[in-house]
Amino acid sequence: MKNKMTDNADVERVSREIHILKIVQHPHIVQLYEILETERSLFLIMEYASNGELFDHIVRQTLVEER
Repeated sequence: MKNKMTDNADVERVSREIHILKIVQHPHIVQLYEILETERSLFLIMEYASNGELFDHIVRQTLVEER
C-alpha cells in the first residue's frame, strides 16, 4: 500500500526499482509489463516466475554456488 511508504527512502527505492525494471530486458530478470496506480495502492504487473523469488531461494539454501 502506498500509505505505508512514508519514508522518502522507501519511495526512492520503489521508484528506482520501477525505473530499472522498465529499461532492463534480460532472460534471467523478470519483466515488468505494466504499472497500475490508485489513490491507495501501486500494482506492478510482472512476468510470472514459477519457481518463486531469488531472495527466497537464497534464504532456503543459505549459500548459492556459482556455476
